[in-house]
This record gives sequence, structure tokens and C-alpha cells, in this order.
Amino acid sequence: MRESIELSDGRKVALLGLGTCFATSDEIETAVAEAIRVGYRLIDAAPKQGCATVGSLSSHF
Repeated sequence: MRESIELSDGRKVALLGLGTCFATSDEIETAVAEAIRVGYRLIDAAPKQGCATVGSLSSHF
């Protein structure tokens, strides 16, 4: 299975990611840490959906 695709501008984006829109703050912290640990590189945490918690985790990684 391919891990990423190349965009028209040459950048690559992962095909598999973690969505966080329905998770609580506690669930997000655990899920994001585990996702990164196992190799995820795409975390969908749109601020529009109220997922500010993910941004605060960036200092941990």
C-alpha cells in the first residue's frame, strides 16, 4: 500500500490519518500520542471543529 501521494506542487501528503473531530480533550491527547508513536504523520484537527487541544500537544513531540 502506498503511504503518500504527491500533490501537483510536488509536496507529499500521507494517505492514512487520524481524525479528531468527535473526541474529547482527554481522548485526543492519548490518541494523538499513540498515533504518532505507531507512525501516523497526518493528524486532522481543524480548529473549526473545536480541536485546539491537538495544537497544544505539538510541544510534546
